[in-house]
Amino acid sequence: MIKIDGSVAAPGERVPVREQYLIPDPKRAGATWKQFVRHLKRLGYDVEHRALRACDFGAGTSRNRLFMMARSDGDAIQWPEPSHGPRVVPPT
Repeated sequence: MIKIDGSVAAPGERVPVREQYLIPDPKRAGATWKQFVRHLKRLGYDVEHRALRACDFGAGTSRNRLFMMARSDGDAIQWPEPSHGPRVVPPT
């Protein structure tokens, strides 16, 4: 365990939570996200999520962003087509 001050706790040393540098457990990676999606589905939503490049939609960054769409009206989820970028044909 790593303490807030950067030192490592001695074997068996008890360190209060407020003095710990908490490191996510890789075994639980994605657990909160899955729980969130499950909860939305239980509420009657159709849920889809995708990682999209923000620059393909006009943002000034090429980073990937996570987007989620959820609908409860029975209509299909429709994702927008990219409006910017090298694969988009500009209107004439």
